[in-house]
Amino acid sequence: MGAIRWDKTYYAMIATPLRVRDILIGNLGLVAARLTLTASVFWLVLALFGIVVLPWALLAVSVAVLVGLAHATPCFAYAAWLDRETGFMLLYRVGVVPMFLFSGAFFPVSQLPDALEWLARLMPLYHGVELVRGLVLGTPELVGDLGHVGYLGVWCVGGFVLADRMLARRLEG
Repeated sequence: MGAIRWDKTYYAMIATPLRVRDILIGNLGLVAARLTLTASVFWLVLALFGIVVLPWALLAVSVAVLVGLAHATPCFAYAAWLDRETGFMLLYRVGVVPMFLFSGAFFPVSQLPDALEWLARLMPLYHGVELVRGLVLGTPELVGDLGHVGYLGVWCVGGFVLADRMLARRLEG
């Protein structure tokens, strides 16, 4: 939002030979790098306390990056679509807080009422929690985990396509 509306950085970038997709890939690459660094530090702390079970836990950082990108790409599209920053309050209240609370990180999703359990299983964070928990504790389930990875991949690809379209519409339109 800031690079589009306030300081117009993306408009300066688009005035060069860069394409909209180049800008999007560059920004998402930065997000991926920051996610990798943050997840690696968190993983290291878990390892120092003896919580991780090798070798499966080595994949947890990659999964954390995938989960982060599954959130970043649709949020990027949403930010490119917004006209005012007040829309982020709605995203936080209706999206981030419920997804955080009902992700399965604090209590089993199966304890929720059926409708909320179904809704929680649609959220990408639930799939990330299930994946990382199994990997870190050394109890992965191959078929189920591949389903989680596929679901997160759909969020990444779908979010990327939407972000590419929204950003192009905003910068070129």
